[in-house]
Amino acid sequence: MDNPKNRAVLEPLDQLAKEEYGTGFAEALENQPEDMFVRRLARLSGIPLKQPFARPLPSDGQSATGALRYWELRPEIQDEVSYGNGLYPVLEGMQSDPVYTVVEELAKQQFDTSKPSLTQIAATIHNAQNESSWFAELIKAIRPRICNQPSERNSLLIESFKKAGEELANKRIEVVLTVIIEPLTKQLIDAVPFLHFVPHVTAMGLAYYIVKFASNRFCEIEILPQFTLLFGDSFDRR
Repeated sequence: MDNPKNRAVLEPLDQLAKEEYGTGFAEALENQPEDMFVRRLARLSGIPLKQPFARPLPSDGQSATGALRYWELRPEIQDEVSYGNGLYPVLEGMQSDPVYTVVEELAKQQFDTSKPSLTQIAATIHNAQNESSWFAELIKAIRPRICNQPSERNSLLIESFKKAGEELANKRIEVVLTVIIEPLTKQLIDAVPFLHFVPHVTAMGLAYYIVKFASNRFCEIEILPQFTLLFGDSFDRR
């Protein structure tokens, strides 16, 4: 596993996990109960989406996932998204940031519009403040692009999900990430063009989630069972 190509895949994941949990990415997930695995994977994958709008703060000791810190919206962002006064100079200044493009896509899904307003962009950020919520909203945004738009490319992607799910058994997380998830991530990005604007760590987490928990039924059921962990009222998303 210790070759330059594999290190290039794993190092960004490990760096993030060490900052958030004090361990490498695999160590943060392996040997965890399924609910904790989902929570940590969702949170780690959602952080790079939230990061341009937020700042890290030391944990207040109330993290259900054992995180060492949490991400709070920057005060100037919080002011704009909370008060709804129609003035968004900070958000307007961020429109060239790739993640802003992703937020636009999330807003399109949330508000069922092809051209979200700044007010809707602000509401999307406000509604998805928790790290895992950003990840969950991303899944909700990509699912119609894959499942409701029949094409040969999407059909091949769905088949790749199923095949990858069958290949996970008895493989170490590092092997799964480098041998299975990284190639599938590239295929997923090609199928959903706005994912080119998503941080690669997040895109890999997205592919990993789908393969591990929904490889055979991503398009067949409305709400995946594990989604209750992301959306349930009792779920502490930090």
